[in-house]
Amino acid sequence: MHKSSTIIICVLLILGSCTSGRKALKQGNYDEALYKAVKRLRNNDGHKKSFFTLKETYPLATKWHLNRIESIQASYGRFKWEQIAREYAILNRFYDEISACPGCASAVPEPRDYSMEYESAGLRAASERYDAGLASLELGKNGSRENAKQAYLHFEEANYWIKDYKDVAKKLKESLRYATITVVVKPIPMHAQALKISNEFFENKINEFLLRKPISRFVQFYTVKEARRLGIERPHQIIQLSFDDFVVGQTYLHEKETQLVKDNILLASYQIESPLADSKESPKINICHTRPGTSSTETIAVTEPQLQEHIDHGDKIGPCAGDSPVTRPDAGTEFITKTIYGKARATVHAFTKTLESKGLLDLKIIDGYSDRVISQEKLPGVFIWEVKWGYFNGDERALEETYINLCKNKEVAPPPPQELFIEFTQPIYQQLTTKLAAFYRNY
Repeated sequence: MHKSSTIIICVLLILGSCTSGRKALKQGNYDEALYKAVKRLRNNDGHKKSFFTLKETYPLATKWHLNRIESIQASYGRFKWEQIAREYAILNRFYDEISACPGCASAVPEPRDYSMEYESAGLRAASERYDAGLASLELGKNGSRENAKQAYLHFEEANYWIKDYKDVAKKLKESLRYATITVVVKPIPMHAQALKISNEFFENKINEFLLRKPISRFVQFYTVKEARRLGIERPHQIIQLSFDDFVVGQTYLHEKETQLVKDNILLASYQIESPLADSKESPKINICHTRPGTSSTETIAVTEPQLQEHIDHGDKIGPCAGDSPVTRPDAGTEFITKTIYGKARATVHAFTKTLESKGLLDLKIIDGYSDRVISQEKLPGVFIWEVKWGYFNGDERALEETYINLCKNKEVAPPPPQELFIEFTQPIYQQLTTKLAAFYRNY
C-alpha cells in the first residue's frame, strides 16, 4: 500500500474514533461519549462504532449520575436539592437526545424518563430557597442590607425552580425594597455665564448612563427633580459633581520662519541675440524686475553675469506682462539658447493656532445620613483644537510637498465655546462613568 494512503486511513480511523465517542468512553467521560455517539448516529444510523459506544455508555452514564444523586442526598449540604435536580436534568437530556435519534433506538430501546424525579427535586429546591429567603428577609427588615440582598437572591432561585412558588413575587419586591439604596445625582453648578456655556448636554449624558441601564439591581439613581417628585427626602447617598476650574478656548499663536534651499535646480532657460561681429556690447536678457521696497515692476535688459543676482532676488526672465522687450539696434538676427542651474531659494512663514480647553471635575459620593464623604476623585479633561497655515516668498521649487500643502491652507475660525466645552468633557465623562460603574457594580 502506498505510504500516503496509509496515512489517510490512519487519520480517518482516528477521526472515526473521536466522533463515535469511543475515546471519551475509555477516558471515563461518559456524558461526552454519549453525546458524540448520538450525534454520529443521527448523521449515520449505520455507524457500528457509535452504536456499540452508545449501547455500552448509556447504562454507565446513568449509573454514574444516579450514584451522584444518592451521595448528595445522604449529605448535609445546604441547598442539596438544587444539585440533585441538576443531576436529574442531565439524565432527562440523555432521554431527550436518544428519543430524538431513530438510529439510537436499537442501541438503547427503552431510555428512562426522570421528569417526575426532576420536578420533585425542583419543588424541594424551591422550598429550601424560599425558607432561606424568609430567614434572611427578617434580618433585612432589621437594618441588615446584606441579608436583604441575600433574601432577594434566595427568592429569585426559588422562582427559578418553581415559577410563582407561593407568594415569591411579593417577597421579591419586599426584599428588593430593603436591599436597594437610593442615590441622588445633584446638578453641576456652572460659573461661566459670560461665555454662555451650558452643561446640559454633559449632565444629560451622565443621567442617561445611570438611569438607562442599572449598574446594579440594588442601586437606584435619581435626579433631584425625580427624588422630590417621589418624596425621597433623605437618599442613602448623594453624587455631587463640580468643576474645580475650567478654561475654554485659551489661544496660542506660533509663527515659524524657515529658509529653504534646493541645489541643482533648472532656474531658467532663455535665448539671447547673437551680437554682430563688430559689436562692443555684451548680449543682454530681458527680465521683469521688481523695484526694491515696492511691488511695482519694470522690464529691463541685463547682462548674463548680472542675471543670477536678479533671479536670486525673485526677478523673472522675460518682459513684464504688457511690456515690449528691450532690444539693441546692433543685435544680430540669430539666437543662442542658454540654461541656468543653481539654487532655488524660498522663505516659508508657518503659523500654528492652538486653542486649549481643559477642566478638572470633582466627584464626591456622600453618605446621605451622616454627610460623610465616602469617595472622592479628581477627573481631568483636555481638548486641543489646532489649525495650521502659511505662505512663502521666493521660488516655489525650493518647497517640499509638506510646505506646499501648508501654504495652500487658510486660517479658519475656531469652534464656538459651547462645542469646545463638550469636547473637553468627553474624556471626563469616560472616566466618570467608569468610576461610578466600578464603585456601584457590587453594591
